[in-house]
Amino acid sequence: MSTGKNIALIGSNVILSVLVMSVVSIFILPPIIADLNPSSNGSNDTGIVLQSKYEMYDARASINDSETTSYQLVPDTTMLISVQNQSRISAVFSGYYYISISSMDAGHILHYNLSLDIKGIGNRFTHVRYHTTDHNILTETTGFNMYLDYVTDPLPAGTYNVSVFWMSLNDHDGTSYFTFNWDPEDALRALWVQELA
Repeated sequence: MSTGKNIALIGSNVILSVLVMSVVSIFILPPIIADLNPSSNGSNDTGIVLQSKYEMYDARASINDSETTSYQLVPDTTMLISVQNQSRISAVFSGYYYISISSMDAGHILHYNLSLDIKGIGNRFTHVRYHTTDHNILTETTGFNMYLDYVTDPLPAGTYNVSVFWMSLNDHDGTSYFTFNWDPEDALRALWVQELA
C-alpha cells in the first residue's frame, strides 16, 4: 500500500470519527445529561450527591412521660450543613429505642412524638405509642427500630441545622421512659445528611 493511500485512509477515518462524535454530542448526549440533572426535568426524587455527612451517637438519651411541655433536642443529635443555591437536603435519622414502663394502670397510654427537623424549613415526625390492657404493669421493656427521612425542596445557599426532637404527650401515675442507646454497644442512633444537586 502506498503512502498516499495510507494518508487518505487515515484522513477518512478522522473525518468519519469527527462526524460520529458530532452526531453523538448533538443528538444523543443532551437527553442523557438532562435525565441526570433534576433541575432540568422538574424531578425532586433524584439528584447528584454533592456532600454527605454521617454521625453516630453512642451516649444514652432518655425522656420520661412527664416531660410534656415542649419539644426537646434528643441530646447531641444535631448537625450543621452548608449548601449551594438550589441544592436540596436529604436527612435520615435511625436508631433502636426502648420503652420502659413502671406502675402503669390498665387503659393508660404512653405517647411520644419524635421529629426530624431542618430549622426554618420543615420537619417529618412520627408517633411512638404504647397502650396497655393489663392491670398495674410494674416493669416492661420493649425495643423497636426507628427510621425517619426528609428531603427538602431546592433551598437558598446557606447553613442549615438538622436536628432530632422529642416530647411526651401523656403523663401517667408511674414513671416511664423512651430511650435511645439503652445498651450503647448494641444500639446506636445515627444522623445522615446529604446535599443533593
